[in-house]
Order: sequence, then structure tokens, then C-alpha cells
Amino acid sequence: MRVLGAIRPIDAMLRTPVRSQLAVTGDRIRVIANRSGLYVIADAPGTDAYTGRFALPVPPAPPQPPPVGSVPLTLSIIDPTGRYLPRTAVVQVPRDPDPDHRDQPTSLFAPIDVELFPSPTMALGEGWATLRVSVKRTNSQDGLPFAFVRVRRASDNAVLGRGVADERGEAIIGIPGIPVTTWNPAPGAAVTASSVAARVAVCFDKTAFHPETSTYPDPTALEAAFATLPHSSDVDLDLTSGREVTRRIDVTVPP
Repeated sequence: MRVLGAIRPIDAMLRTPVRSQLAVTGDRIRVIANRSGLYVIADAPGTDAYTGRFALPVPPAPPQPPPVGSVPLTLSIIDPTGRYLPRTAVVQVPRDPDPDHRDQPTSLFAPIDVELFPSPTMALGEGWATLRVSVKRTNSQDGLPFAFVRVRRASDNAVLGRGVADERGEAIIGIPGIPVTTWNPAPGAAVTASSVAARVAVCFDKTAFHPETSTYPDPTALEAAFATLPHSSDVDLDLTSGREVTRRIDVTVPP
């Protein structure tokens, strides 16, 4: 039997593998967790001609296996401890099984990294700049669940941090690497500064979360569609190493 590929959950802020046991499931998809922290996709609809036999006949005989990367699979990833927020991930299988291509990003021997975002209750690293965001529907106290948050440096629009809100619309974004003292690029200002000017904005997809069916958004898709989804205006703030900033951000959501 041949497998289709494997995913490796990673912490979206630390960029390190998530070692805690997760629930990784999909409709008629068989996933096997191994001791290396990988979740191996062993079988899925539409892939029987690939997974049912290890070596293909020569010359190839029908049924033909699906081409590399031609079958999209939707997986749900849930952390039972609640440290990380649940999410959906879409992966393309089968991965390329050719050992000569093991250095390619589509190789079967390279796991697919899937980011997990921390819940607001998670403790962040010491010395990080921390941003807590309450995402609300405009002119109300209604939280917007699983909104996507993006933080950019004001001077050059470089992305400093990203986060996802929980079911209440509460999000935490930890930003490492903010120096205690840095050069101040503002004309006429002091030569050094102890904070970094940033902008934060939020987007929201009202169709992406269905609590009745435990369907969760795909943060990758939200980030890619940021400009086309209902989103907030930029909110200015200063980020300082070891300090926490709190903001409410409103998003106008069409009926």
C-alpha cells in the first residue's frame, strides 16, 4: 500500500512542530498519527488506484492513478487541549513518490506544514510584543468568530504577525523580535525608539464557520482573500517588547 502524503502541524508564531496529540479527520479520509508528530494520509476517496497497490504495472494498465497533486482533501484539525484553535486545511494529493524528487516541495518525502494559531488563553514568549484584539460587528457587541488578524509594520507594510480569533471574536498575536531599542526612521524624530509603529486590520468570512457541523475556517484561505472579504480599516498602534496592547476592531458585515 502507498500513502498519499503527510501533514506536519506547526505553531504559527514559533514555527516549531506541535507535539501534542491532535484530532485530524476528514470525510472518508484515513489519517494515521506517527511518533514523529506527522499525520499520514493513508487513504481518501478517488485515490484507490494509487493507494491500493505499491508498484504500478508496466506498461500502465487501467485504472490509472490520479496525477500528482490532482486530488484536494479537506481536513479538520482540532486540539483537544484547546491551546490551539481548530481549523480546516486543504491539501493536494497524491504527493510525488519519486525518490529523485525528494528535494521538491511536492515530494511525498516532505510533509506539508499546516499552521495552528494559539487560542487567547495561551501563554506567549517572554519579551514578546503582545496584541489582544476583540473583533466585533460594527455598532454591536457581537464578536466575530474566527476572524483573521494581520499586523504590518507601518514603515514598509512588512507582515509582523498574524492571528485568528476564537468563537467569541477574541484573538492574541505574539510578535517576537521587537528590539528594546531600535533606529527611528521618522524625519526629525529622536535617533532611537523603544517601539515599532504598526497597523492592524481584520477580515471576516461569515460563511466559513458552522458550529452545528463543526466546520472551521481555513486561515490560509482567509489570508489569501483578505482584500475581497469584509475587512476593517487599518488601526495604528505601537508595539513594544514585553508590553501588551489591547484593541477593539470593528468589521461591517453585510446581512
